[in-house]
Amino acid sequence: MQCPLCNGLFHFTPHCQECGGRMDDVGRIEDYLDDYSPYMEQHHTSFTHCTHLFQCQVCREDTIHMIPLQEVNQSHFSE
Repeated sequence: MQCPLCNGLFHFTPHCQECGGRMDDVGRIEDYLDDYSPYMEQHHTSFTHCTHLFQCQVCREDTIHMIPLQEVNQSHFSE
């Protein structure tokens, strides 16, 4: 299972609950836990979701979205 957002398989652009502005994906929440976490092997805290932090382009409000993990179809990678 892999996160389709982390792997660029789809784009998700939510709108801010506070002002309605577009929100940017600023990465996995796990990357903000300590100084070295972005460089460590990725272990999802859930076997079904990857937790992403989004920030509003307008008001800078932060919100968390749980992205469902998906099974990777190996046929996409073979010729």
